[in-house]
Order: sequence, then C-alpha cells, then structure tokens
Amino acid sequence: MTVNEYVKEKKLLHPEKKRIVMCDARLHSLFRKKTINKSRIHNLLEDHFAENHEVSEDDNVRPDSEENLGTLNPCKRQRKTGAEKKSREKDDPFASIVVENLKLVYLGIGVLKEMLKEAETFEEKVTGCFVRVKSHPYDCRSESYQLVQVKG
Repeated sequence: MTVNEYVKEKKLLHPEKKRIVMCDARLHSLFRKKTINKSRIHNLLEDHFAENHEVSEDDNVRPDSEENLGTLNPCKRQRKTGAEKKSREKDDPFASIVVENLKLVYLGIGVLKEMLKEAETFEEKVTGCFVRVKSHPYDCRSESYQLVQVKG
C-alpha cells in the first residue's frame, strides 16, 4: 500500500485544502509534522527508498553471527537536514554567492580605513577582495550599490 492510498483510505486529506494531508500517528512518526503538502510526500520519503542507499560490507553481515555478539550496531540511517541535501546535490568547485560567503571576503569601510594606516601592504591585502560601490544615479539599475572585486 502506498502512502497516497493510505491517506485516501484513512481520509486524511484536509476538508477544505485538498492538497494538505493531516498526519495521523503513523504519518507523524514518519514525517515529524502535523500537516504536509501532498506533493511533497515523495520528496520526504526519498531518503527511505532502498535504491538511494549505498550497499556496504557491513550490510551483508548477519546480526546473529559469533563475531557480532555483544556489539551494538548504531542506526546507519540518519535524518538529513536541508543544508546537507543541498550540499550533496551541488558538488561544483565554486562557492555560492550567499551572505555567509560574502562576509568572508567582503571588506567593510572600517576595515579598509584600518588597512590604509599601513599604506605599504594595503594593495597586497585588498587585491582580490570584494567591496561595495555606489552605482551612478543615472544608471538604469534597480540596485544603488554593486559588489565588485578589487583588481589592483
């Protein structure tokens, strides 16, 4: 029986919002939510499908063998957070342009003023970093500031 069949059989669809599933005790233990969108069921169950798990040597060991007596096998399947899923999906060598990464390379005006005190090493430190530059007021851009990389 599929989850969709189970939902229909138990009449768990929301009375007004037909795309929302009201989770009973079984579904709540599976999804850890009171309500879920019907279209997200497959995505939420994706980690539980056998075809998505790698087979390792440990999976072929029988639990009742003499070697394994007295050892506890921890649960191998753990809930993955959204950040872990996204990092697994995107394996390119470039960093994404998000606030956390920009904070690592973005030089604020206070930091630049501190670096200007040491004029000899200023160019070495600033080249390659990102700074925020005010755009010309007559440009047709929606944003008044731009992040640009210092070339030298």
